[in-house]
Amino acid sequence: MRIGSQVNVTRLAAVALLAAAFVPAAARAEWPSLEKQLSRDGVQPGSALARLIAANQDFSLLRIAEQNDHIPLPPWLRVLWRKSHTSAKHIPGDPTGGYPLVLREAHEWLITHQDLQPGTPGRRPGAPAAVAGTESATIGGDERISGAQFDPRSESSISVDPLDASKIIAASNNIGGNGAQAQYYSTD
Repeated sequence: MRIGSQVNVTRLAAVALLAAAFVPAAARAEWPSLEKQLSRDGVQPGSALARLIAANQDFSLLRIAEQNDHIPLPPWLRVLWRKSHTSAKHIPGDPTGGYPLVLREAHEWLITHQDLQPGTPGRRPGAPAAVAGTESATIGGDERISGAQFDPRSESSISVDPLDASKIIAASNNIGGNGAQAQYYSTD
């Protein structure tokens, strides 16, 4: 009986090895190392962000399928989010993978501010001060209500008061500096 048991164990081991050979490489993929994650995002060694990334390496909180999805979120940020949202459930077919879209912007901010401190309002550290005379609007044509800007802006919006066209409000995201939304207005 003992010989038969050894034969069965040997057969089971052979079947397991054979089955492993047919598992797609994607299913056997491993999560990226901490060093690779830091390198991919250009994280400065010893920074507050590097410590945050190192503290969020528990990939058991993630689904295996996330290793090869096309959601542009690093695994450490997914782990960080999952730690705080333990009751969140994955819905098959959800193109976001269950992650809020704002995590992309949070990732961008974290990479830009690796010390994890808010930036200086109005301009990026090291940017030159506003040039004298550029804050005022020009007469006729385009009007500058935002003053001189040294950082790139995105998702700009301008609204004109329908009852008084001399009142204008505008907003834009400061994507290269402090990440804050800027608000501008003109009443003339």
